[in-house]
Amino acid sequence: MTILLETQYCPPIQTFAAIAKADLLLIEQYENYQKGAYRNRCHIATANGLLVLSIPLAKGKNQQTPIREVEMDLKTAWPQQHWKTINLAYRSAPFFDHYGPKLAPFWLENEETRLFDFNQKLLRQFVKLLKLETELGLSSDFRQNGDPGVLNLCHTILPKNNGTSELEPTIKYGQVFEDRQGFLPELSVLDLLFCCGPQAKGVLME
Repeated sequence: MTILLETQYCPPIQTFAAIAKADLLLIEQYENYQKGAYRNRCHIATANGLLVLSIPLAKGKNQQTPIREVEMDLKTAWPQQHWKTINLAYRSAPFFDHYGPKLAPFWLENEETRLFDFNQKLLRQFVKLLKLETELGLSSDFRQNGDPGVLNLCHTILPKNNGTSELEPTIKYGQVFEDRQGFLPELSVLDLLFCCGPQAKGVLME
């Protein structure tokens, strides 16, 4: 099965549930940037509840900018701030010490200026850490309605509905702060990795 998705920053678990079952993942590279999605933000769990991490954009905030031209605002220290927040949130997670050092350089040593390229680097690392067999590729043209043989999942997994969709039921697993605030659905894949480690792939495949 081939699926098509828009670029996402540290995608939600719902996205990876679809990726894990696909033979080929195509990322849409010809769309225009759209607000209100996971393209430049992700959700993580903290001691105080759900927190949104948002990448500030320097160029490409309007809806007409091609997604590959959207630039991140690197005048601020947001990469370091994001990693510091992730560190504080998950340092007590069972597998943070294992996966944290493999992910930290993507923020602390970032050399990318464009959102799409940054997201792609992280995506490849997540697929590697999860040991998924899914092949990664890019769209060859703009598939607004999807091509035959391609399951178009663009715009189906959105923050406004907590990442859930009709594609899969909510995935549950043990979370760091679940005893304080209950289970938070469809957080970033970061949460699944740090909490479940090698069992993360099995959770996605269930």
